[in-house]
Amino acid sequence: MSRRALSLFPFVFVFLFSTSVFGQVYKYSGWQKGPWEKYESKDRMTMYLNDEVESGIEGIRIDTVIDLAVEHVFPIIVDAKRAASYSFVREFKILKKNKDGTGYLYQRLRASGVDDRDFTVYMRQLIPKVKGKGSYGWLWTQANDKGPKPKEGVVRAKIVSGSYILTPVGSKGQKTRVSYRLWFDPNTWIPDFIINIKTRSGAFETVQRLRKDAATKKKKMQNAKK
Repeated sequence: MSRRALSLFPFVFVFLFSTSVFGQVYKYSGWQKGPWEKYESKDRMTMYLNDEVESGIEGIRIDTVIDLAVEHVFPIIVDAKRAASYSFVREFKILKKNKDGTGYLYQRLRASGVDDRDFTVYMRQLIPKVKGKGSYGWLWTQANDKGPKPKEGVVRAKIVSGSYILTPVGSKGQKTRVSYRLWFDPNTWIPDFIINIKTRSGAFETVQRLRKDAATKKKKMQNAKK
């Protein structure tokens, strides 16, 4: 399997759900609580790993601080057109969209040299009760029982779970602390240690793209003020 095939599987979803509110501080549960062990820091991002999970594929967490207010970073993450720009998305369907900001999403992803992978996830987008106060969030969990039946020639991913939590930081909340968490098992014959290596790389690429898009947005905002 190519590096592209392995690294790009987990990192795109379509974000077409409305938002619901939650408290000032999001409390992690399950595997997302850790324990987390620091793995590597680069390009102003720090990766942590959780290998105490029920799979040979480890949980990943990446923390970074972006020089842009959270109310401007959050729309980047939930931009459906941005998500659709990935070439490896073969199919996506919003199966259900609820008024409370929850719903179910089916995706089928293509990759060179291997069968497509598919999965259904339960999704939530969250915003604080007071604008600019507290964390914003986007969370997804496995829900294959809510999606289509398995298809011939398509492999169903074993585990799809994760979140983005965005918290305002700085004296005036002018920056955003991003915590990206992912646990994805594509269900493949390739050894776990290789999947882990490629997934770490892909996770770094995902957060790096967010940093780049946020920097571009900030520049546009600054130019608009001139």
